[in-house]
Amino acid sequence: MSVDKSWADTIILCVSGIVAFGVSIWLTPFLRNWAVTRGWVVPPSPRRVHVNPTPRIGGLAIYLSFVFAIIAGIAISFLLIAAGLFKGQFWLGDDLWRIILLLLGSLPIAVISTIDDIKELSPLPRLLSHFLGAAIIVVPQVLYPTGRPGVLIDIINNPFGGIIRLGDIPILALIITLVWIVGMMNTINWIDGLDGLSGGIVFIAAIMLFLENLLGGRNAEHGYQWQFTSALIAVVLAASIAGFLPFNWHPASIFMGDSGAMFLGFALGVLSIIDGAKLATVLLVVGLPVMDAIWVVLYRLYNRRSAGKADKSHIHHRLLEMGYSQRQIVLFFYALTIIFGLVGIMPITQEPWIKFLALVVLVILLLPIILYSVYYHPRNRKPNQQEQKQDL
Repeated sequence: MSVDKSWADTIILCVSGIVAFGVSIWLTPFLRNWAVTRGWVVPPSPRRVHVNPTPRIGGLAIYLSFVFAIIAGIAISFLLIAAGLFKGQFWLGDDLWRIILLLLGSLPIAVISTIDDIKELSPLPRLLSHFLGAAIIVVPQVLYPTGRPGVLIDIINNPFGGIIRLGDIPILALIITLVWIVGMMNTINWIDGLDGLSGGIVFIAAIMLFLENLLGGRNAEHGYQWQFTSALIAVVLAASIAGFLPFNWHPASIFMGDSGAMFLGFALGVLSIIDGAKLATVLLVVGLPVMDAIWVVLYRLYNRRSAGKADKSHIHHRLLEMGYSQRQIVLFFYALTIIFGLVGIMPITQEPWIKFLALVVLVILLLPIILYSVYYHPRNRKPNQQEQKQDL
């Protein structure tokens, strides 16, 4: 008895997803209680919106769940072969190497970010860990151009026709890929200002990329072409977040902290490159966080502030000041993410110029929201801390 490739893939994806969700939903409250007993909590402050001391090492639960489930998925693939249930080559090309490099690259990010969540570090070691983690998975692709042991943005679809071959200039492709991954990490981290916001957005993004993978395989011209590596990463990433979100929903009993936001941004940035760059799709899904990041940087520079210094200039902070509740703002962000994510993965929108047009529409829709939140002056009083806590 043996199973074909599609059934073997399905078994591994289902088991890995269940493992990721199970570990995450068990580990999150364990880490929460552990952090509370040791006093690893974030007290309320003028630049934060929570009203009770709260631990912020929940990202460690997401990260460990992801790593454990990925390793479990790899182990299952070899067990299927060893048991004779699957015959043939399971891992094609350098797919297994990419997953190993993803795990290795995420390690310094998780370690330094967790330390920062417990005891705040200066920006330099954090930024160095970001570029180190990205370099671990990007540089091997440049060093070994004949194979594909890493990830690299070497081709970009030109929305006006043709393609842009960054691979012809390896150093340029290297720089753009590093900036993309590190930029995605900080974008997700910056949007992590309300309970459940960044985790939910990355969860939706992972689901959308998995669905695009599924639709792409179903519509392949030369038979079924499942991109298993990206599918595994997307499913495990979404399941790891799903186990964490119930504890992070407002009012949150634990935050993901930098360890969660940076890892999620790293994983999402890498996932968008593996098995065919899906940069336009990811930009559509996380368009609001990207616009928020661009706005915040410009706003801080205009006011002669450090671009990396935390404040309450983000869109979600301004919407909160306008009287909207945390849940209303988060659900609004979710809705936009889902709408434009679906636009990005629909078969009729796969042409580069259509995705470019969708990005333009997204910007046009978001600009009024940003401007309104900037220039709006609430006539009514702001909700007090108790009202925010109850989220009425």
